Amino acid sequence: IPVVQASGSTLLTYLNPSVTLTASTTGLGYIWSNGVNTRSITVNQPGTYYVSVVDSNGCSAISKAMPVSNKSCTPPKQPSIRIITDGHPW
Repeated sequence: IPVVQASGSTLLTYLNPSVTLTASTTGLGYIWSNGVNTRSITVNQPGTYYVSVVDSNGCSAISKAMPVSNKSCTPPKQPSIRIITDGHPW
């Protein structure tokens, strides 16, 4: 059974915008859940990825799913600005 291996963290962030996923098993053919047919894929969208690998006997096996997620950011609080003219706030 193929195993999906990640090149790094599967948590996508501003500093880590993508991850490469690779099928551990060498085969004659590959088909990923996103339709790509190479041994490795680079993804930059959150989702659940798995791969089906076909061996030299024509047998296929599907990996367990590899979740890729993204870290949601909370924007900083908007600063408030007060204008004071001649000592009077407006």
